[in-house]
Amino acid sequence: MAEPSRSGADNGAEVVAERDAAIPARLQASSPLVYPAAAREAEIETDLPLEIIVDTEGHVVAARALQPAGYGLEEEATRAIRGYRFSTATRDGRPVRVRMRRARAWSLITS
Repeated sequence: MAEPSRSGADNGAEVVAERDAAIPARLQASSPLVYPAAAREAEIETDLPLEIIVDTEGHVVAARALQPAGYGLEEEATRAIRGYRFSTATRDGRPVRVRMRRARAWSLITS
């Protein structure tokens, strides 16, 4: 799943689990989530867990849904989360790439 950073600045940077970072990556900015028309029409509401890798510059460089949801929900959630920006995670005083889990809630009430 790991992909190189867009800038290439962290080639060779270690990828650590979120729990192993001394200073965790924190969400700084998010991007809008668009409720897919097919899911809205079918009245689908779900929590969709995602696994992401955040590079040493705070960009999401990889994202995947951890369970199927259908109706375009996985595609939209991964598209939106790739636009998120995080603070840099560190371990042993060095910036690291970090593997994290996040959930996107799809609700007709809030979308």
